[in-house]
Amino acid sequence: MTTVALGMTGLEVYPIAFGAWELGGEWGDFDEQQAIAAIRQARELGVNLFDTALGYGFGASEQLLGRGTAGRSRQTPR
Repeated sequence: MTTVALGMTGLEVYPIAFGAWELGGEWGDFDEQQAIAAIRQARELGVNLFDTALGYGFGASEQLLGRGTAGRSRQTPR
């Protein structure tokens, strides 16, 4: 998959992002272990852009993303 420039940051990302909106927990229950597995699977497939925001559980989605990516080295796009 071809990467694209992320604005003027100099970062190269894949055009497919992992949306973390549901991981904030405000829109219903979800299985945390399945969410972490999905995050890890996305990383293994090369996803390097994760969409999150303060409004996604006021930090809850970022914490879960942190647990899902903990111990994983930064991957360079293929």
